[in-house]
Amino acid sequence: MEITKAEFSQVPKGLKVIEYRALNGNQTDGNILFARTDGKGGMPDLFKARNYAGHPVKVKAKSGSDIYYVARVKVTGQVQGALKGCRFWYRQGSEQYQQQLECSTIVRLGPPIQYEN
Repeated sequence: MEITKAEFSQVPKGLKVIEYRALNGNQTDGNILFARTDGKGGMPDLFKARNYAGHPVKVKAKSGSDIYYVARVKVTGQVQGALKGCRFWYRQGSEQYQQQLECSTIVRLGPPIQYEN
């Protein structure tokens, strides 16, 4: 099977998806859930890692993949809900499929985090 695309199906008011990326967990010290875009704060710079989005991600039967998808989001106003619904496009042989899975990421704003250095 080859995963060809992934995205959130519901983006609330107050958030804008800037970009989706597909990253290799071996190049990012594992699956990164939240990270700054500048590589500071003890997290790797995700923009230096190879982006696999736009290329099919092959997943063999009864196995997993080191590739995972991330979304870069921008806060544009008061966040009115959660990022919901993970939609995947994939192909198996010559057939194309789309699948909607339940997922939710809650974004809450508070005071800025102060990082050393």
